[in-house]
Order: sequence, then C-alpha cells, then structure tokens
Amino acid sequence: PRVPPNTPAKEDCIWWRNDYFIIKESALGGLGAFAAIDLDEGATILEELPLLRTNIWDVHNQFESLNDEDRELLFSLHKYHPNPEAHVFDKIRKANSFRVTDGVTMYSVTSRFNHACLPVRNVSYEIDERRGGKITLTMLQDVAKGTELTICYGGTPESLLKNFGFRCQCGGCTPLTDEEVEKM
Repeated sequence: PRVPPNTPAKEDCIWWRNDYFIIKESALGGLGAFAAIDLDEGATILEELPLLRTNIWDVHNQFESLNDEDRELLFSLHKYHPNPEAHVFDKIRKANSFRVTDGVTMYSVTSRFNHACLPVRNVSYEIDERRGGKITLTMLQDVAKGTELTICYGGTPESLLKNFGFRCQCGGCTPLTDEEVEKM
C-alpha cells in the first residue's frame, strides 16, 4: 500500500512520521527526513510503493488516472525545472523522479529525503521493479536521533545545480564556487 499522508502537527511541524524517522522542515531546504530514534546500520527504515510510475509517453495519462488524494500528494512535492516556464507537473517530475528500466517512479515520502554525495549519505535505496517499483531505504551507518537522513541523487555538484536547482553543501564533495555558478 501507498504511504498515507499525515497532516502536520502544528506544535512540532511534522509532515509525516513512522517508527524510524520524521519528515519536517530542513536547514538544507524544503522538507527532510530526521531520525526519530537512534538507527543502526543495516536497518530498513521504509518500504514504499510509488505514487506514480510512468514513462515519457504515458506521463499525462498516468497523472490523470490518480485519485484526488494521490494527486494532492503529488502536487505537494518539491517543484523545480531549469526552464521556469515549464508546466508544474514537469517541475514535479524533474525534481522527484527515480529512474527505472521503463521510465520513472515518484514517491510521496522518499521524495522528501535531501541529498548528500556518496561518501557522506547515510541511507541507501533499492527499487524492486518486480514488486511494482517498491523502494526500500536502508541505513548505511549508525545515526543518532535527530540526525538528518540523506540519499544520493547522483551526479556532480554541477549536475545537481542544473537538474535540481541547488548547490550541494554536503561536505562530501567540492562545492561550486560563486564564480563557477556565474559561468553556468
């Protein structure tokens, strides 16, 4: 089953939670995932079916087939596209897609995880295409309660800026200088 949406609690501004982590505002930008308890390396912290699984040819049909609740979840995801004139759905797809063999998947909870490059990310993910695109998130190291949980979006600091609209500050890569950004 899909992960159901939860209304944020006004007193703590939590967007969603399970036994392992909470989704709330992040200093890295937007929402992020934070350990709700001390987590051990190897722990599975989430299994989630895609909100949407599609390919470039069927994307609008798949979107139209979503129920109202799933459509609302989709529209609550981060929006970014290098072309500011792009359609809102294309901005959502660009910022939240996970590639699979026959197209892309988008997830209502996993899409809330912020990025850190491979050397410093603390969560890995695996997509099982035989099980409908179910994504499994697993801890790569022990982390303390309150630590932000991150996955790697892939690419270089340059491609992260071009494709996702942010400058990587994870500490595991050499960040772009202001001069490099101006030249892009």
